Amino acid sequence: MSNAAQLYSIATNVNRYGSLIIFLFGSVGTVLNVIIFSIDRELKQNPCSRLFLSSSIAACVALFSGLPNRFLTSFGLDLMVQHDILCKFYMIILLCSLSCSASFIALVSIERWLNSSVEANYRIISSMKNVNRAIITTITVLVLCYGQMLYCHAVNQKGSRRACTGINIVCLYLNDFIHLILFVIIPVGIMIIFGLLTLRNIKQTHHRITNINRNQINNNVRGGRPQRQQSTLTALMLIQVCLLTICNLPVGIHRVYSTITENTYKSPEQQAIETIILQLVYLLTYVGIALPFYLYTLTGKLFREALFRRYYLIFHRRRTNQSITIATKSRPNHVQINELQHE
Repeated sequence: MSNAAQLYSIATNVNRYGSLIIFLFGSVGTVLNVIIFSIDRELKQNPCSRLFLSSSIAACVALFSGLPNRFLTSFGLDLMVQHDILCKFYMIILLCSLSCSASFIALVSIERWLNSSVEANYRIISSMKNVNRAIITTITVLVLCYGQMLYCHAVNQKGSRRACTGINIVCLYLNDFIHLILFVIIPVGIMIIFGLLTLRNIKQTHHRITNINRNQINNNVRGGRPQRQQSTLTALMLIQVCLLTICNLPVGIHRVYSTITENTYKSPEQQAIETIILQLVYLLTYVGIALPFYLYTLTGKLFREALFRRYYLIFHRRRTNQSITIATKSRPNHVQINELQHE
């Protein structure tokens, strides 16, 4: 076996086992995120939690649509090359869900900046009504932007790219450019800018608090629980911003590199190495949407409390129902024994 063949074999194994591991851990984490942010009473009333919930739902769609197909592709079973219509809608759903997940976290950074502002007029903008509008607008814009794939994507095109790809060079560049803008540049840029602005607001708030007299602080202690919730959500946002920035930037860098070197001669070994890098880069994208639950659990005390409350309610109710069922089943036996004793 040549060096190039061995490298391609490594790329296949990286894709196969990497996709499987990320899917197993990520699917559990994203589903639990959806459950906690949608059911927990304390969290679901916050506009920021609605954005976290939307991002988790989009992450679920991306994981369940992207990783199983990547895993099957490693065995030569690419289901998306069977029909044009399946290829088109698959790519739209996958790329829209990936971009939605990143865009909603970008909206979280904006909401945290508004909420942490010392200006009351800015804090008023952070409302559930405005968040719902932002979510609907984001989904609509992304669907419209990726809708061009109904024309530009097709099956079994010639070239070194995937079988489900653009129909010509213009479509290839257009798809890469749109995904680079909507998935990397705009969300990451917004996250970094408003994440830094949020940190500045927090620093200003702490500076103002140190200048307030002790009586005023004591009067505000009653609102400690909501304040702790806001602090936890801000911490979760900063963690997510760092994670997505680290995981999404390599995708943008790789797309720029692949576009620049499209017509450059590459040896078989270099092509194989770039294939390995490509698999790692795209798996890293899924890591960015698979890890949040575990990071939230490790770093967010309020999130852990919500998780434990849900765990307690589920298993406590199950045990209570089991006890009632056992008591109900055993009751007739006691009645029969009492009747026999009376006879």
